[in-house]
Amino acid sequence: MRIRLAILDDDPGYAARFQSYVDAHYADKIELLVFTDAETALRALPDARANVLLIGDAYDDVDLSRVPRRCGYAYFVESSNVDAYRGVRAIGKYSKIDQIYREVLEVFDDASESVQLRASGTGAGTRVVTFSSPAGGVGTTTAAVALCRLLALQDQRVLYLSLDPSGASDTLFSAAQESRGTFSDVIYALKRKRGNLAIQLAAHVLHDAYGAAYFGAPAHPADMLELTDEDVTYLLDQVVSAGAYDQVVVDVPFSARPSTLQLFDRSARLVLMSDGRPTANAKLVQGYQVLEMLDLRNETTMLPRACVVYNRFSSKGTEQVRDFPVPELGGINRFEGATETQVVDAIAASGRLGTLLAEVLG
Repeated sequence: MRIRLAILDDDPGYAARFQSYVDAHYADKIELLVFTDAETALRALPDARANVLLIGDAYDDVDLSRVPRRCGYAYFVESSNVDAYRGVRAIGKYSKIDQIYREVLEVFDDASESVQLRASGTGAGTRVVTFSSPAGGVGTTTAAVALCRLLALQDQRVLYLSLDPSGASDTLFSAAQESRGTFSDVIYALKRKRGNLAIQLAAHVLHDAYGAAYFGAPAHPADMLELTDEDVTYLLDQVVSAGAYDQVVVDVPFSARPSTLQLFDRSARLVLMSDGRPTANAKLVQGYQVLEMLDLRNETTMLPRACVVYNRFSSKGTEQVRDFPVPELGGINRFEGATETQVVDAIAASGRLGTLLAEVLG
């Protein structure tokens, strides 16, 4: 997603430095227009189709009524401790660029609920890959995060979306920039049901060192319990339709919850996990039987999208399910004495997800 940001500022040196930083770090998110003359800026805004105008506090006589209605505006002030100037929202010009970008998105979102940012696609090409397991504790999350890493290394725009109340994405990803909020902010935006949700999501998404996108873990795990089936479906609809990602990797607990079953049915690949232990394999078979029954009852196609990946597999005490009617697309060995972050690194480097990666990219 890319926003057209116009800046009216009387300091050419600052404008040049800001332009240079945006070109180097935010070229894919911001198209910058710089003005030093208020009249010139106001005349140019309609044709430039700017989304947001930031007005330096040296310009006290700008006729705000001439700013196009679809263009949000705020004052660009010297102090980062000022929330408003002349009754209008203020943004500190010397704040960190991540903070400025987030506030610019909020200004645009508040200005118009109908204007859409230019996106790289319509969402038709966005694919959903869902990881889930009828058996707990089999490393579903580490495998999902490792696949995100591999997709990012293939120049895929990938978002990791955890719907697990006990998920801890912050421990498995290392943000390449300061926090822009948590998944609690996403939940608040869903509940608020105001403005452009895609814009609000963009304000909170983080990227790791490999380019994979994710949301920080919720401020409190209980916040996840506020998500209804309607919320989950709406969130996924918005993420997919925005077209900002090639792949969305969803990590969700296995259940017969309506939104979960709908997610399974719309996934390009449903990755069912087991660690090969007898109890885990028994639960995997039971989960398969549940989905088989629901496919017949509801005329859905969850199982044709399913595959199985074995994680934490070893030569002792583990085995594959015999004659299991779901294709196996990966087997990951056990990594003893490693942290979860080290396990993700090892899985990504092992090549054990190569078959699944090829299927997802294909």
